[in-house]
Amino acid sequence: MSGKETVVLMIHGANQSHKGETVNTKNWEEALAVSRHARKVSDLVNGKNNAEIREYHTARHGGSEFPEYVGRTAPWYGNIWAAVKAADDPMKQRLNPSFDEDRDDQEYLLQRIEQGVISRHLDELVPFYELAVMRDGKTFYEALCNEFLGQLITATAGGKHYVLIGHSMGCAISYNVMTHIGCAQSDTPYCAIPGTLSDAYRQRVRDFAGSGSRCFGLITFGNYTGYDWCQRMNNRLLFGRSEQQFAYPDAVGRWFNFWTLLGGDPYILDDELEDDMVDDAHDQYDDVVVPRVPFANIGHGRAKWFRRKQFSKKLYRKMAHHLYL
Repeated sequence: MSGKETVVLMIHGANQSHKGETVNTKNWEEALAVSRHARKVSDLVNGKNNAEIREYHTARHGGSEFPEYVGRTAPWYGNIWAAVKAADDPMKQRLNPSFDEDRDDQEYLLQRIEQGVISRHLDELVPFYELAVMRDGKTFYEALCNEFLGQLITATAGGKHYVLIGHSMGCAISYNVMTHIGCAQSDTPYCAIPGTLSDAYRQRVRDFAGSGSRCFGLITFGNYTGYDWCQRMNNRLLFGRSEQQFAYPDAVGRWFNFWTLLGGDPYILDDELEDDMVDDAHDQYDDVVVPRVPFANIGHGRAKWFRRKQFSKKLYRKMAHHLYL
C-alpha cells in the first residue's frame, strides 16, 4: 500500500478562443472558488487532504496504490482553433465524413440534427471527429490530441501518476488520448484510417505508454459524447466500427462520468453512458447523477457545475476515496 505523487489535469471545452485567453487557467480558478464545496475540491487537489486519503485507503484498500495530490495544471489547446481561423483554413478535406448513404432515414435525420446542434454551439467538434485535414497535412484531430499529450508528458515528469478532469470537448480529447495510450500498452491497432495520425505522434504515445506514469482516473462532466453521432464517429475513427458504443480505455483506472437529468445541461441530450460502454470487464466505469431542481438548468459552464453542491461534494468523495490501483 503506497501513495503516489499525483497531478490533476483539467481539460477545457470548445470555443475557448472566443474568450480571449492565451492560457486556460482563469475559468478553472473561478470554478474552483465558486462555493465552499468547490474550494474543498481545490484544497484536495493541492494536497491539503492527503493525510485523510492515506488513512482511508490504508483502512479500506490494503495493498493498493492511491493518489497523493501535488497540484493541478490546465492543458490548453484553444490556440490551435484560433490559428486555423486566423489563417482562414477551410479544412475542406475530411478523412472520416459523417454520413453513410445506406443509413435508414430516421437515423440519418437524428444524426443530422445532432451534428447541427454541435456545430452551432461547439464548433471545433465536427472537424475533430471528421478528421479534417489542415494545411500542414495533419488532421485537426491529431493536432488537439498531440497538444494535450505533450502537456500530459510535461505534467507527469519524474514518474508522477495523474487524474484527468474533462469538461465538454475535454471529455472527448482525454478519452481519445487515453484510448491511444491503452492501445499502445496492449499492442492493439487503433486509428487505421490512412492519414489520421502521424508516425511521430504514434511514437510519442508509445514512449509515454511505457514511461511508468499511470492514470488513477478519468472524470468527465458536461459530457456531450453520448450523442449518437459522436459515438459512431469516434468509434469509427478509433476502431473502424460505426457503432454507438464506447470501448473502455484500458489505460484509465476508474472513469466517473457526472451527468444530470435531461435538460439539466442545456447542450447535452444524453450524458449517461453506461448502457453504451463495452470492454469494461472490471466494472471500472460509473455514471454519477447530479440532482437538479425540476425544470431548472444546471448550465453548461464549469463554474455552473461547480456551483452545484451535489456535484462538488460527490467529486470530492470520488477523488478522495474511489481512485486506486
